[in-house]
Amino acid sequence: THLDQWSYYKDGFEVYRENDLNEDSLIDECRWLNAGGTRIAEIKASKIVLWKRLSAEEAARVLTQALASKDAELVDTVLAEPEELNSLGLPKGLIDQARAGQADREKRIKALLKSLAASGWSQSTTLINFEGKLPHAIPADPALGLKNDVLLYENAMIFAGAADGQDAAKVAYLNTSDLIKIGDVWKFLDLPSATDPDKPSPIAARDGARAWIFRAEQAGNAPATDPAFDEAVAAVAKHDEAGAPDPNADPEGYIQFQLKRNQLLGKVVDRAKNSADKLAYEKQRIDCVVAMYQTGKYPKGRENLEKLISLGGKLGSYAAFRKLSADNAIESDKPGANLLKVQEAFIQKVEAFLKEYKDSDETADALFQLAVVREFNNEEAEARIAYTRLAQEFGTTETGKKAVGALRRLDLVGKPLELAGEGPKGAVDLSKLRGKSVLVVFWSAAIDSGRHDLAELIKLREKHAGKMEIVSVNLDNDPESRDRYLKANPLPWPQIHEAKGTDGKLADDFGVFSLPTMILVDADGKVLNRYLRAPLEVEKILDSPAKVASDLKE
Repeated sequence: THLDQWSYYKDGFEVYRENDLNEDSLIDECRWLNAGGTRIAEIKASKIVLWKRLSAEEAARVLTQALASKDAELVDTVLAEPEELNSLGLPKGLIDQARAGQADREKRIKALLKSLAASGWSQSTTLINFEGKLPHAIPADPALGLKNDVLLYENAMIFAGAADGQDAAKVAYLNTSDLIKIGDVWKFLDLPSATDPDKPSPIAARDGARAWIFRAEQAGNAPATDPAFDEAVAAVAKHDEAGAPDPNADPEGYIQFQLKRNQLLGKVVDRAKNSADKLAYEKQRIDCVVAMYQTGKYPKGRENLEKLISLGGKLGSYAAFRKLSADNAIESDKPGANLLKVQEAFIQKVEAFLKEYKDSDETADALFQLAVVREFNNEEAEARIAYTRLAQEFGTTETGKKAVGALRRLDLVGKPLELAGEGPKGAVDLSKLRGKSVLVVFWSAAIDSGRHDLAELIKLREKHAGKMEIVSVNLDNDPESRDRYLKANPLPWPQIHEAKGTDGKLADDFGVFSLPTMILVDADGKVLNRYLRAPLEVEKILDSPAKVASDLKE
């Protein structure tokens, strides 16, 4: 006799349900089902007060919705409370850090909302893409107090915009804290920081669960950290929560922010008990100096970096490499800069770095940058040398795997291309498209230039109808984001989806490090060109097949 369940349907399937569990004529619980998702929430006074089940992707959606609607109470529901972290057996330092962040959360939420409103967010803003790599599992360890496996996402990002995804590149995106699983609910360790895509600035590093657990592991059975160290780290975290001023609009404010951060990090270094912690935080101090130096408004920047470089050792090489990259960025951003000459100078500096610091921690990154710039400048022989050394000496690293794939890609011309994978409409196999020229396009919906190229490629395919096909390899981490984009912008060709994005097997197999990347295959399945950058380059080859064939013979 009492109505206690309300169900809502889409396309014949129930997607949302509200329940009155105690028959008081009020809704106590809401659930999303089937295509609606997996969420279960507890409701009081018509408001969601806590989550009973929430996936990581849905936590990102709720956070986006809460910030867009300026609902601070809803934001609170997806932030981990200190007591919840304690229930997992996580280190005391992390719990204290969470408690310090909780103390002034209301003030920080207001500051975040103000920043978002100034960089494109509105009440209609919605989640476009949750970009997180595979979740990590830190195994249970009674000696460390970890009662169960700790599951978390690290360094995730949230891209937001209008529902059709068209303005995702125009509004601020969110750099999140760790996302950790507590029971059946994924929550963020702290508030995210906002980055305006038109005014990007360095993101202040913050300690996550892994760093705190690592300290506990290094300390063995002793307490993970001492109170003085915890206090120093918490002070840095609290400073970072305010967010750095825009270095372009307020360089002086930005410099003062970095000076204060450097000072606070110095206290952390002084109180650190092991060499690994000291090195990690000393590198963060160098990052502060580099950030100030790169504004061009900090006269002491170069002098300070040179002093750090003169120290030698791991800090000296780190400072040298960071200064090298900063100098390149400064020269590239100068009005009227000759980018070709800037790149040539950068190459010479990287080569000099590799000679001076032969076995530094930065060698792999330096080799990769050298190889990429060489290849981009069509200096193939030199690029091969760098890729080969990277593959031989650092083959198990992410950059090493990319180098192995890049060498394979450089040798593709004139050889058959083997490519197969799963897509939204089933399996895709390049070998079944013989008889037509095929353009393989690696792309991501999160990259504006790639979306523009897809529109141009649709026209190119129509122009060469019957003679040409396209196979695109999507490198988005979020299938939902890809599907949303494709629903609004359907592509008339086969699609492969690489779930691990640019870190996935297909990206590594072909050494894909920038998007879009295009490879053109002839009607016999052999590669004509293995590194095209724009649809116009593809069109020139398709319009002059005889010349391409002649070039291949030569």
